[in-house]
Amino acid sequence: MSSPEPVKKKVYRQGDVILEQVDIPRHDLEYYAKLESNKLEIRSENGHSHIMQNIKLYRYYIGQVIVVEEPTPLVHEQHPTLIIEPGVYRIRFVRDWLLRESRPYD
Repeated sequence: MSSPEPVKKKVYRQGDVILEQVDIPRHDLEYYAKLESNKLEIRSENGHSHIMQNIKLYRYYIGQVIVVEEPTPLVHEQHPTLIIEPGVYRIRFVRDWLLRESRPYD
């Protein structure tokens, strides 16, 4: 008897922003989360923004979660544009902390 193949989840990273696919049924988000926006805009430390349009941004107990219904670009002027495939993603961040200063970890 062989064990099932592990499900591979998508993870996207653009600079200090990480989108990690999560197993949350969309109907759970509709009932238990708060819809905040149809646009994602995350301002980087350098003042530029990571932007996605035509998504659903929810506040959920694990943090901010987005629902992507169709392939959608994640745009930032200092990074290549990423095409995010349909799914439910948790928003996470990466920071590189030094003793007296912080700067993004690329």
